[in-house]
Amino acid sequence: MINICVVGGGYWGENHLKTLHELGLLAGLVDIENSKRDKAKKKYSKILTFSCIEEALKENMFDGFVIASPVATHFEIGKKILQHTKPVLIEKPFCERLKEAKELGDLALSKNVCLMVGHLLLFHPSTSLIKEYIDLKKLGKLKYIYSNRLNLGKIRSNEDVFWSFAPHDISLLQYFIGEDPLDISANSHSFVGQNADIQITHLKYPNGVKAHIHSSWFNPLKEHSLVLIGDKGLINYRASHDNYMTFKAIEIKEKKLSDPVINVLDSKKIYFEKSEPLKEELKYFTSRIKKNEMAEIAGISSALQTTRIMETASKKHVQR
Repeated sequence: MINICVVGGGYWGENHLKTLHELGLLAGLVDIENSKRDKAKKKYSKILTFSCIEEALKENMFDGFVIASPVATHFEIGKKILQHTKPVLIEKPFCERLKEAKELGDLALSKNVCLMVGHLLLFHPSTSLIKEYIDLKKLGKLKYIYSNRLNLGKIRSNEDVFWSFAPHDISLLQYFIGEDPLDISANSHSFVGQNADIQITHLKYPNGVKAHIHSSWFNPLKEHSLVLIGDKGLINYRASHDNYMTFKAIEIKEKKLSDPVINVLDSKKIYFEKSEPLKEELKYFTSRIKKNEMAEIAGISSALQTTRIMETASKKHVQR
C-alpha cells in the first residue's frame, strides 16, 4: 500500500487530495493554515495533517509527497523531501529559477529517488496520439505548432500568466519536437494586475520548426487549442472536444507560373479514450515509487528543459 502526503491544500492541492483519495493513496496533508487542515479532516477522516513539512517527514510513514504549494516554496520543500530520500512530484511551475531546478535534479539523481513535475498534459490521451502521428510522419515535415490557452480567469499576484499557464505548453513542445529552441522572443501586456495578464512567446527550433504560445487570463472566451502543421498533414485539438481531434491530410502543389495550391486529401476526426490526466499522472507517479524507478515521463529532464525555456523567455519579455 502506497501512502502519499500532499503539501499545500489550496485550489490545486484539493484536486490532488480528491484524486489520491479516489485512488486509495491519500494519507496526509501539510498546510500552514488551520482552516485547510480542518477542512481536509472533515472530508477525509483517516488523513493525518501537519503544519510544516518537518513534522510530516519526522513521522517517516509516507512513501511519497506531492507539492502543490506556491511556487516560491517549491525549492526548499522539495529539497527537504529529497534529502530524506522520499519520492516527490512537484507541481508546475517546477521552480522559479533554473539554478534551483538543477539542484533538485542533481539531488534526486544522487539519492536515486524519483522526482517528477506536474506537467499534466503529458498524461492527456490526445498527447500520445499526436506524438504517434508525428513519429509515423503522417504530418510529413513538421513546420509549425501553436497553443492558445486563454480564459477570463483568476488573476494571480504571485506569478504572471506565462508562469501560470505556459509550462504546460512548453512541456508539450519539448515532447513533440524533442529538441531545445534555438531562439525565443516574447511580448507581454499588463492591463489588470501588476504582472503580465496577456503574453505571446515565439520559439524557433532546429530543422525549421517554429512555434508560438498565447497565454491570457484577460480574454472574453475560454479556449485551449493546440494546432500542429506539417507539409503533409494538420492536427487541431481543442479541449472542448474531450474525446477527439481533427486531422487533415494535405498535398501542396507547387506551380511555376501561379501560386502554390493546397489540396485537402482527407479530413477526419480521430477519437481517443477519455481519461482523467491528473489520475493518470498520480498512477504513474505511484508506479515509479513501487518499482523504485526514476520517471521517464515528466521527469527530471522535462522539469529542467521547461524551467530553462521559461527562464529564458521571461528575460526576453518585452513589456507593452
